[in-house]
Amino acid sequence: DLAGRLWVNPGEIASNGLDDDGNGYVDDVHGWNARDHNGNVNDTHGHGTAVAGIAGAATDNALGIAGVCWDVRLMALMHSGPDVLPTASSVIELIDYAITQKERGVDIVALNMSLLVVDFSQAFEDALAAAGNVGILVAAAAGNSNLHLEVMPLQPAASDLPNVITVAATDRFDNRADFSNFGRFTVDVAAPGKEVPTS
Repeated sequence: DLAGRLWVNPGEIASNGLDDDGNGYVDDVHGWNARDHNGNVNDTHGHGTAVAGIAGAATDNALGIAGVCWDVRLMALMHSGPDVLPTASSVIELIDYAITQKERGVDIVALNMSLLVVDFSQAFEDALAAAGNVGILVAAAAGNSNLHLEVMPLQPAASDLPNVITVAATDRFDNRADFSNFGRFTVDVAAPGKEVPTS
């Protein structure tokens, strides 16, 4: 369902160990892995694949689910894994990658950030602002710990930048999901996030 939706870097030759297109990243055929600093973006956790499926799984093929975006290309940006939590530096590396590609002509509209970083980082905030400066929207998950984001201002959810939209989760009755983080001044919108099929 996702194979045909993945973004392909037309200037890169897979697995030859070279930076064929001269963008500073080796073998970045479908995106970038900031955990291992290479082009291997195979999902070792499952969360990224699930979110990508909700966004852009192929439609009308009698397989699994249909993504909400019917004509989309997905750039794979990997920051962590089942044994590694996201850090500000790893996410900044991916934002920088997206900005580089945007400046090289790739039509990047938005970054999905289903992640939270606990320790505030001004560099992270600056990277989010830099994405906005080149026209990239950031859709930031509010998070799943039933926390008040104005008491515990986690990034990027608590960012007040104009290009960051923080999204809380709702249940089937359009109420806030019991696990969803919240905040009157930090959360911008809510969307279905409980009992959502991902395959």
